[in-house]
Amino acid sequence: MKIKSLNYNKKYGKTPLFLTVLFCALFLTGYSEKKLDSAGIFLDSAMQSTSIDKQISLAKKALMHSLEESDTLIVGDIYNLLGTIYQEVGIIDKSLQMYMEARELYKKNNNRNGTSNVLNNLGVIYGNRGDYELALEHFKGAIKIKQQLSNFDQETDGVQSYLGGSFNNIGLIYELIGQNDSALYYFNKSLQIRKSINDYVGIADSYSNIGIMYLNSNNNALSEQYLLKSFIIADSVGNNRLYRNAAANLSEFYFLQGDINNAEKYIDYCYERDSSDIAIDIMISIFDFKSKISFSRNDYKKAYLYQKRYMELKDSLINEETESHIAQLQIAHEVQQKEERIVILKKEKQIEIKQNKLKSRVLFILFIFLSITAAIAFVFFRQKRKLTFSNKELVKRNLEIISVDRNKKERIDNTPTKYASSALSDEKKQQTISNLKQILEEKELYLKKDLTIELTAAKLKISRTYLSQIVNETFNSNFTTFINNYRINHAVQLISDPANSKYSIAGIAELSGFHSISSFNTLFKQKTGLTPSAFRKIAIIND
Repeated sequence: MKIKSLNYNKKYGKTPLFLTVLFCALFLTGYSEKKLDSAGIFLDSAMQSTSIDKQISLAKKALMHSLEESDTLIVGDIYNLLGTIYQEVGIIDKSLQMYMEARELYKKNNNRNGTSNVLNNLGVIYGNRGDYELALEHFKGAIKIKQQLSNFDQETDGVQSYLGGSFNNIGLIYELIGQNDSALYYFNKSLQIRKSINDYVGIADSYSNIGIMYLNSNNNALSEQYLLKSFIIADSVGNNRLYRNAAANLSEFYFLQGDINNAEKYIDYCYERDSSDIAIDIMISIFDFKSKISFSRNDYKKAYLYQKRYMELKDSLINEETESHIAQLQIAHEVQQKEERIVILKKEKQIEIKQNKLKSRVLFILFIFLSITAAIAFVFFRQKRKLTFSNKELVKRNLEIISVDRNKKERIDNTPTKYASSALSDEKKQQTISNLKQILEEKELYLKKDLTIELTAAKLKISRTYLSQIVNETFNSNFTTFINNYRINHAVQLISDPANSKYSIAGIAELSGFHSISSFNTLFKQKTGLTPSAFRKIAIIND
């Protein structure tokens, strides 16, 4: 016998399918065992947030960081979490896509625990949309993996609680497709597991489900027995909603048996606990029962008043659910709009990058062409000048000049391609040189061991390329050599001062800003012609 009022019990007395999603995504992902790196911090924040937009934003940041860090283990958990978020706002296709991504990653990494969890979540989606065969396939696949893991993990309470909830879900699916014997079998399996770990809320839930199945099959004696057990346990655990559901189930049972006194007794129990937290769906059921009981006693006035209140609350619930559904659709629409906008922006960025690359290539080809033309013209002009000189002495002298000039040009010719597109103004250049000398000579910035061209450019508030160009053009040197010259000069001053004889050569090198004693020795000898030790000996003698 199927009765409408017992559907109310399924909202709590029977584990809702969607509950498994939250359970799988947050309780058994193993996420809590992962280190809180940048991706983990964003994932943790996403799980704590109550805003759907913020959850999605934080989860995607976690995804980006985990991909950058090549942490494929946590990527599966992020996809799984995104699947639950999208399912919550009703974007089922997107939710399925996220779950599928998670399943592939879990499979690739041989993460069987994650695979089991995502199979459960997929089963929830299929069950809620009426694909019961697919739902059963996924639930059973998840349970098979979890049972294998529970044997390995010595059957922890967490895994057993998971299995109890999963068997309960399978029972719900079998009940929905009318296979009552199979439903009863899985409800009993769920009950045995929950008993083994003393999950009293789950036990009361299972007793309620089994009692309803016996009521539907007209086995009233067993139905009463299990419904009473559910009520007694619900009363002992102090769970108000569970207690009220159990009381309402018994009231309905006795009403169907014609026992009006007991029906009224148990419906009145719903008021025993704090009435301020009674959910509207429970209130609707209570007034419906009250109306039926009053009508059966020919108290039509009370029956009318209770029925009126029942209809008012039912209309209120419908309006509330409608508003909630509209709000859910609005969130889904906004999320979808944002994602579509992100895709458009990414495509626009890709087009811009391609266009910039094309422009760069055209400019590079043009530059190469102009450079080759200039080189040919230069060679032609030089050869023509050579032919005009007949005096050997003049040729010799010019060759010497050309030789010197060539050496200079060889040093310069290595750099023009970097700076051809930007000419320095003399005023800005001189100001920058002045500022550079100030921070080097007055503030002795070169003594910083970690000094880089980027850090120096930042101090001067100019670009790295601009600073490199100035050093190259003004001091005919690259930045590293330029700084090392300052350091060597500083080292010479330190070594020449007898007051610093207490420092070793390695100490002098460190005080002068060098990381390595070997590079210091090499550069010192290149500049002075002597090793630091030999230089110190001569300096002391001269002093």
